[in-house]
Amino acid sequence: MKLKYFLIGGLGFMLTGGILAVSSYKFGTLKSFTWDNGPKLIDMAQDFQTIPSTEKIKKIIIHAEHQQVQITRGLDFEVQTSYEKAYKPQVSVDGQTLSIEANAKERNVWISLEDNTPSITLTIPKDLSLSEIKIEGDDSYFGLTELASEKITTKTYGGTLLLDSVEGKSAKIEDMQGNVTINHSTIQKMAVTGRNSRFYLEDLTHKQSVFEVENSSIDLFSKNELGLDIQLSGSSTVTKDNENLALKTVLDGKDNLKITGYDSNVNIYHEEENMEEY
Repeated sequence: MKLKYFLIGGLGFMLTGGILAVSSYKFGTLKSFTWDNGPKLIDMAQDFQTIPSTEKIKKIIIHAEHQQVQITRGLDFEVQTSYEKAYKPQVSVDGQTLSIEANAKERNVWISLEDNTPSITLTIPKDLSLSEIKIEGDDSYFGLTELASEKITTKTYGGTLLLDSVEGKSAKIEDMQGNVTINHSTIQKMAVTGRNSRFYLEDLTHKQSVFEVENSSIDLFSKNELGLDIQLSGSSTVTKDNENLALKTVLDGKDNLKITGYDSNVNIYHEEENMEEY
């Protein structure tokens, strides 16, 4: 009998959600449905802002939770946002600093008739030189593409960070339980820490970098021999082109990368045929 009532109740919730979603689509308002102490329709909105060239922005600070953030080069300085109306991102300029605060609420979408992912797209003029990019966020995607900044600082938890074709003098990257990918980038000096993280590095040019990891993995892809100083302990592994190496390994080659930590895996791929497999 209890099962019968449970099934009837569940069917009622589904029917309620379907009716709300269909009616919202019909009247051109809400197109997504979630459950938050009862049925709730997600009201999304979009915003577009242009940053005047007179602002002379040098520093960018972004704090985001449950967002998809893309920063790239373009013709004009623009900020495009898509958000749930109750959680509108705050965009402000103070002196030469552009700040974006975007804290969406984590939710389970049951029915979706449109893209309801909160997102930020920041377009930076190609001729703009930045002194610093600072990023912080939880459960978010951050994609930085074709950017140049003297200093890059990131602190992420449970999300994804992508640096693609990025140039900088220094970078400080802190991650916990996330994925970090650095491709085709030139960063002179990096300090990276990871806990329960996964790192992918391909075609990275640098002079001196230090990785400190715990319960993490690092995949290094390069066509050249890498200069590495690996000092791992615990339940760790080190491989080069799928062959096991000692946990304390020093390799001569281009650049200077030091990796320390425990209970972590380092995989080195320098042959082109091995790189094509990934």
